[in-house]
Amino acid sequence: MVSFPQHILNSQNTHHKRLSLLFPLFLILVLVALVRSAQVYFFLFTGDKAPINALKIFLSNIAYFFYFIPLSIVAYKLTLRFPFPRTPLRSLLLVHGGVVLIAFGIHQTIMLGVNQFLWQPELITSHIFYQYFNNPTIWIELFVYALFIIGLYFIEYRKINYQQELQRTYIESELVNSRLQELKNRLQPSFLLLTFQTLTQYLHNEQYSEANSLISDLSDYLRTTVYSSIHEWTTLNEEINYLQLYMKIMAVLHGYTTTIVDVVPSELRSIKVPKFTLQPLIENILSHVEQDHSVQKLSISAQLTNNTVNVYLQLQMNCTYKILEHDRNVLTYISHRFDKLYGSTAHLEVTFPSETEINYMVQLPQGVYHATYKNEVPL
Repeated sequence: MVSFPQHILNSQNTHHKRLSLLFPLFLILVLVALVRSAQVYFFLFTGDKAPINALKIFLSNIAYFFYFIPLSIVAYKLTLRFPFPRTPLRSLLLVHGGVVLIAFGIHQTIMLGVNQFLWQPELITSHIFYQYFNNPTIWIELFVYALFIIGLYFIEYRKINYQQELQRTYIESELVNSRLQELKNRLQPSFLLLTFQTLTQYLHNEQYSEANSLISDLSDYLRTTVYSSIHEWTTLNEEINYLQLYMKIMAVLHGYTTTIVDVVPSELRSIKVPKFTLQPLIENILSHVEQDHSVQKLSISAQLTNNTVNVYLQLQMNCTYKILEHDRNVLTYISHRFDKLYGSTAHLEVTFPSETEINYMVQLPQGVYHATYKNEVPL
C-alpha cells in the first residue's frame, strides 16, 4: 500500500477543491453570457441581425463574464492570505476595496480592447471616460466580488470547523486509547500471578492473617486501578497513597522491606494531579530488576513554586541500575500523556546521582490544562 506525504495529500485536496469550485462557476458564466447575448441581440442591438453579429455579441459577453474566473481565484487567494477571524475589519475593507477598483480598471481595459477588435469602433475621449468613470457595471463588479468573498469565507469557516471537529474527535479517541493502555499496564499478568501464588502459599501454611492482609491490600489496589480509572484526575495525597500501597504489596510478594519517607506538606496534598503519575515510574523499575533486588528507600517530597507543583521521588536501590530501552518507552509515554493533559507545559525528568540512586522530578503546572480536558478537572 502506497502512502503519500501529508503535504502532497493536502496539495492534491486543495487542487481538487479549487477545480470543483471553478467548474460550476464556468457553467454559470457561460449560461449568463448566453442569456445576456440573446437579450442584447434580440432587444437592444440596432444593427444588422446577422449571425456574425450574434457571434460577436456572444464573444464580447464571454470575454466580459469570463473575467470573473481569474477574479474568483484572486478572491480565493486573498481569503487565505487575510482570514476573516484574524484580520481587522478595516484591513479587510481596504484590501478588498482596492482589489475591486483595480480589477474594475483592468476589466474595462480588456473590454475596450475586445470591443475594438470585434467591432472596430472609433475610440473617442467621451466613450473612454464613460467606460472608466461613469460606468454602472461597477456595481455588477462589486456585487459579484462580494458574493465571491462571502462564499469563500463561508467555505473556509466550514473547513476550519470541520478540521477542529476532526482534531477534537482524534484527541478524544487518543484519550480513550490512553485510558485503555493505562488500565492494561495496571493489570500486569505477572503481578497478579505472583499475588495469587503468594496467597496460595499463605493459605497452605495457614498464615490466614497475612493472607487477609494481602487480599485487603490487593482489593484496595484493584479498586483504585479499575473502578477509579475512568477519572483522569486525583489528589496528590491519593496518588501517594496508591504508590505506597503498591510498594507495600511488592514488598510482601518479594519478601523485602522498603523504607518510605513521605515529607509532602499537608497543604499540597489536596492539589489535583493526573491519576497514575507516580506509581508507573516505580513499577517500571521493579518489574525489570532481579528478584532479589529492590528499592531499599523511597523518599517522597513536593513543593509549590510559581503555581507549579514539583514532586520528587528519590530511590535508593540495593543494586546497580542502568536505564534501558523500556525505561525510555515508559518515560516517553508518560511525557506524551502530560502533553495531552497540560498542553506541553508539564515536565518529567530523571537523573542518576549514583549507580544505585534514581531521582524523578515531576513538574505539574496548576490551572493550565489542555482545552479538551478542562471539564474533567475536579474542582
